[in-house]
Amino acid sequence: MAHSERHRGVVKIICEGASPKYTMPWQMCAQESWTGSGFFVRTDQGEVFILTNAHVVDNAFVVRVMLERAGGSRKYAQVVCTAPDVDLALLQVARCDVNEAAILPLASDIPPLFSSVATLGFPQGGSTVCVTKGVVSRIDAQIYAYLLEQGFTPRVACSPSKVLILQIDAAINPGNSGGPALSADGYVVGVTSSSMNEAQNIGYIIPTCIVQMFIKEYLQTGGWRGLCELGFAYRKLECEALRKYMGVFEDRGVLVTSVAPLGALSTSLSENDVLIAVDGMCVHSDATITCEYKENAGVQLPFEHIFSLKRPGQSIVLQVLRSSRVETLVTEAATLPSLLPRYNALDAHASFAMFGGMVFSRLSMPLYHDIYFDEDEPMSCARSSLLSEGRKWKGTPDQEIVLLLCILRHRVNEGISSSNAYRIVTHINDVAVPNLGSLITEVLSQLSTPGLEERFLRIRFRKENSDGVCNVSSEEILKISDMTQADCEIMQQNQISAPVSPDLAAVYTESAPADNAAIAPWVQCLRECDEPRTESSSKRVRA
Repeated sequence: MAHSERHRGVVKIICEGASPKYTMPWQMCAQESWTGSGFFVRTDQGEVFILTNAHVVDNAFVVRVMLERAGGSRKYAQVVCTAPDVDLALLQVARCDVNEAAILPLASDIPPLFSSVATLGFPQGGSTVCVTKGVVSRIDAQIYAYLLEQGFTPRVACSPSKVLILQIDAAINPGNSGGPALSADGYVVGVTSSSMNEAQNIGYIIPTCIVQMFIKEYLQTGGWRGLCELGFAYRKLECEALRKYMGVFEDRGVLVTSVAPLGALSTSLSENDVLIAVDGMCVHSDATITCEYKENAGVQLPFEHIFSLKRPGQSIVLQVLRSSRVETLVTEAATLPSLLPRYNALDAHASFAMFGGMVFSRLSMPLYHDIYFDEDEPMSCARSSLLSEGRKWKGTPDQEIVLLLCILRHRVNEGISSSNAYRIVTHINDVAVPNLGSLITEVLSQLSTPGLEERFLRIRFRKENSDGVCNVSSEEILKISDMTQADCEIMQQNQISAPVSPDLAAVYTESAPADNAAIAPWVQCLRECDEPRTESSSKRVRA
């Protein structure tokens, strides 16, 4: 089918929504509207979806699609699945009869370099579908721009794997995102994703092999479990002296520097192993492998993209050099839990708990992004120390980084320095708090203990260093008997409806002292909002 007919399968996506404020988690940013593009696809089971980018529908409360073939009519769409790490999303429109000619077929292979492509979409500057043409310029593997804009960086524990991506020289403008990139014979070879603002004629599309993996995962599991990841950190072996020291006498291999405790390779791979091959492909000393993608022979790509092409449970074969011997390790590809929750409304939420005007939260990538992109916030020692947290593996399933997010001023916390903001909490009194839920449980247990008048809450922070350069207190004290009344006044002053965010309502209501009349209204309110919140948010949680 000619390109002139393919445009019938392209839709304009109109979104309205608002982003949460992770640094003030009881508030939302101002609502706004934006547009993107998408197109109809049919699965092997015959279901019809609209495929688009995850960033097109991110934080959207209302999603509508404009069908050009229906005279520009707009229909409400439901987001049925999002995959932020591959920047893809599936939408469904109820009671929408789709003409067969509007469904775009997906190519089965990566297009060859220099082959022609045409992008279709609804960019800014007009109201009708726009077509631009170019060629496939490069095959690469990267962390997608959608995540880079949120603070993710390559080869950091909290970041996902690099993923296959195609570079094209066709013009890609705001609003093009989510539209199809078509080959000369009319097949979709990729989903328009991003462009490079600092350069000309550099755009990126997500290849259909990633699209197919995403759709199959959704059909089989009802969700998206995430990309499979390495589960280990490594160093390139480009230094000849280091290679010889490790017993590697060829220009190949990467040195394993640490292994994730919760990763699939935690019991088989060791620090100082040298990875020399993945699935029979030699790993070069610059951490690349030579790939053969049909007509694209001899493409050098980062070896870690092999992991991201696997679905959870698929086997992967590694060869390592260990104590001068080559050993073969067979394992299953798997996702990796991150110490910093990554994606808003999926594993990350604008969570908070307030006691004595001190607002606590868990460190997540959205919060990390908001902290470091806040130009009005001075770069304190505590704030700068958070940079290292994203480089750490998650050690236990319930481990979180608990922060003192901010201090809402009241006489109950008079004298507590604002420089303590962004400090990492380690203990409440002498009880360790590995996560935000345990902090809530411990504080409420102190509130329910008799003899409040003479008791104090001791909040201990992690010491940033041992030489005293960070001149902030390692602990703060609150008088327990004053906290509940103070929180009532603070919540009224700051228009906060509850002392904890909705995702922590169950923890609070289960731990709250039954005989504390002051907090009884909060408990009742949280119990009423907990069940609807759980039901609605479950639709967007990864399987």
